[in-house]
Amino acid sequence: MSFLETLADKFFHAFYQKDWPGENESTLDKLSIAEAYEVQDCVAQKRMDVGESVVGYKVGCTSAAIRSQFGLKEAICGRLFHPHVQEEGVRLD
Repeated sequence: MSFLETLADKFFHAFYQKDWPGENESTLDKLSIAEAYEVQDCVAQKRMDVGESVVGYKVGCTSAAIRSQFGLKEAICGRLFHPHVQEEGVRLD
């Protein structure tokens, strides 16, 4: 199993179990954007494999100031999954 696949397993575990398995990863800040999206793709596939479905996308770091702060050249995005998105007007505890 590759390092990126291992990271994907850890993120998948952390999402459902609410804890990070094993040691904290000191190498996360060294991932390229392409590698980070590869991990995201693996996690997304794992989530779809257990019955979740993609219902939208979240775009972040859209301002030049924020991209500069984080050293990014472009905005970033991630998937939103059902059943973890709430309808408009739903009251949350």
